[in-house]
Amino acid sequence: MITQLKVLAVASTIMNKDDTIKKLLANKYERRTTGKKFIRQSNPEKDKRFNDFISLLNETLVIHSDKKNIAMIIDSKKTEAGFSPENALYNLLRTDKINIVLNLFKENLFISKGFFKEIYEGDTEFLKESNALLKIDSLIIGMLTYSFRKSVVADTNLISCDVVFTFKVIDKNGDIAKSNSIRVTGAGFSEDGALNQGIKMLAEKYPDKILN
Repeated sequence: MITQLKVLAVASTIMNKDDTIKKLLANKYERRTTGKKFIRQSNPEKDKRFNDFISLLNETLVIHSDKKNIAMIIDSKKTEAGFSPENALYNLLRTDKINIVLNLFKENLFISKGFFKEIYEGDTEFLKESNALLKIDSLIIGMLTYSFRKSVVADTNLISCDVVFTFKVIDKNGDIAKSNSIRVTGAGFSEDGALNQGIKMLAEKYPDKILN
């Protein structure tokens, strides 16, 4: 009788191990960027969300081996005249020592589908699981806002633009390395001119604060 119980116990242990292995194998997902695999609990809704995230990754990035490669994604509203603050800042931050990567994701969809918001608020799980940052040194994700005000001095058409750039730097492991906020005020004789001046001040006065 004791021998039979031992045999049943061993058989039960083997079956439990088999079931565990099957569950682990069923929950494996391939990292498309590296061919590596990771294991997490299956969740149909989250899996679909993760696949949407993966679909927005650009597999071909222009990377420079002799430069620091920094990806940037900035969410900002265009002016009524169509001026794009983020594009202006991207161009002004380019240097001989740093390669600004702008196509890490399909940016418009990345923002509209809510992935930008999730990461900006601190949820970097998908970044880590997809290994999206493998080829770059860091990711800067930020929000650029602005507001206009007219000069209080009589008989002048001068317009001031208060620009606020709030951003987070995420290292290649998907961890938030730092958060920062910069405020500047540009001036001009049109709203776009004042905003452009503010963007120039950001790039000229605070490049190290943004890129390092």
